[in-house]
Amino acid sequence: MGDIDFTQEIASHVIWNVRLQCFLDGGECITKEQAISHKQCCLGKWLYSKGMVKYGVIPEMQEFEKIHKKAHKAVSRIIQMKNKGDVYSAETELAKLKLINERIIFLLNIIEGEVKEQGVIQ
Repeated sequence: MGDIDFTQEIASHVIWNVRLQCFLDGGECITKEQAISHKQCCLGKWLYSKGMVKYGVIPEMQEFEKIHKKAHKAVSRIIQMKNKGDVYSAETELAKLKLINERIIFLLNIIEGEVKEQGVIQ
């Protein structure tokens, strides 16, 4: 299957979301850059160093890249709302982010299946 452990990437994403909640609650679990940049989180670093190079031909991988960016834009909005004291809007946006994150995990599982089935490795 190559050098990617999809189970590890999914676990890292789940942990990142826990750290994001900690960050939003005022903790120092992640930096603001890791929260808002789709290239600075662990999943983004993998995506742009290896993921798109090796698996970019898989249609779900292309969708994954788009939705990953969308997730970080939502995080940026959440942080802005929280900083303005608009907790209700931030919580509403956070609920939307949870749906986006479910899609991210779903896509990673699909991509993993494609890689195993077709051996999509360059």
